[in-house]
Amino acid sequence: MTTVNEEQSSAAALQLLDRGALLIVGGPGSGKTQTMAHRCAQLVERGVAPDRIMVLTFTRAAAASMHRRVRLMVGPAADDILTGTFHSVAHLVFQTYEPEREYTLMDDKTSDLLMERAAQTCFPGMAKYGFSSLLDSVRRQMQQPPLAVLEQQVADVYGALKREGAYWGFDDLLREWLAYLRSPSSAAFREQIQYVLIDEVQDLDEVQYSLIDEMYRSCIGLTAIGDDAQSIYGFRGVSVQELQRFEERYHPARSVQLRRNYRNPPHIVEAARRVLERNQHQRQRQHQRSPQPGYQLPLVWLWLTCGQRARGSRSSPSASRASPIASFSPS
Repeated sequence: MTTVNEEQSSAAALQLLDRGALLIVGGPGSGKTQTMAHRCAQLVERGVAPDRIMVLTFTRAAAASMHRRVRLMVGPAADDILTGTFHSVAHLVFQTYEPEREYTLMDDKTSDLLMERAAQTCFPGMAKYGFSSLLDSVRRQMQQPPLAVLEQQVADVYGALKREGAYWGFDDLLREWLAYLRSPSSAAFREQIQYVLIDEVQDLDEVQYSLIDEMYRSCIGLTAIGDDAQSIYGFRGVSVQELQRFEERYHPARSVQLRRNYRNPPHIVEAARRVLERNQHQRQRQHQRSPQPGYQLPLVWLWLTCGQRARGSRSSPSASRASPIASFSPS
């Protein structure tokens, strides 16, 4: 196996075969991906059939990296682990367990064409150049009812055109997977997948959490890994509060932390810690700096301006109306 530290090794092995959920929290450069890869490998080495393990990631690059790391440890057995993004795994599940289901995944061009047809149907006198702002407004708000009456008309026709042509968007794909998991026809898939591992759990939206809820009902072990300080997708419905109440949602669940940062020099870790410690809405944690040398950070002042924005300057803030919130010069 590739090298892991004692903390990572302990997290990878914790309640490995036990029923329940485990949350592994770690900041950037703390070895989260390597820890999850080791957990996958240890499941296989402890006798779990690879095709009973599912690993969900957020990008194809992350999925490829995870598969590559696990394969270095367990060889070709890694090829049988169901590894991929939420969307690619959903597509594969339908191909494998419901091959009779017919649908076409839409790209942006197809979606735009259907939306234009819907707008033309509702407003035949509207010039084509006027569609774009209407289409954008409808697309942004389709998951946030109630819509304005005109937008609702376009949305209804757009939905009918999608159903008529059996077109699915990527959001539709996840919603259909969720409906499938809630139906009796998913029994074979539920029985097959016994260990579920989720990467970057801080980026899950409510539909993805609902998918995990359903799989948790039937699987033996659920492992989630992420960092609430890295949640950046609030604009698409992600709520970091869901990660913060993970142990409550998947009771009984345990959580562990990866504290050592191997990616950044100590002064960067310390600067980040001083800023993040003021966040009252995240998990409290302890950071350990890697023993690598780093250059000295000059005196740093961080303060809140009247506009509630954090700003930094090498000069003293005494000339401004801002109040300092942190000041340090690491040794």
